[in-house]
Amino acid sequence: MATKLSTPEIRKIIDNIEDKKYRNAFRYQFLIGGTISEVCGDNRPEGKDAFIDNFEINTETFPAVFFKIKSARRKI
Repeated sequence: MATKLSTPEIRKIIDNIEDKKYRNAFRYQFLIGGTISEVCGDNRPEGKDAFIDNFEINTETFPAVFFKIKSARRKI
């Protein structure tokens, strides 16, 4: 039977990946709960599919990265 890893354990494994490209791909996949095809396939995010902006909660402003969502089923 497989052992489930905790979120901190998964993050530690991902953070220890040396190649920045793969480390960020796994971070994105873990963040969205996505499949390999959503990260590396035809609907993968590209340079124009993410942007940095700020959002406000109560009186605090936080920087964030926003991703354009693509769906193979809707063909956008």
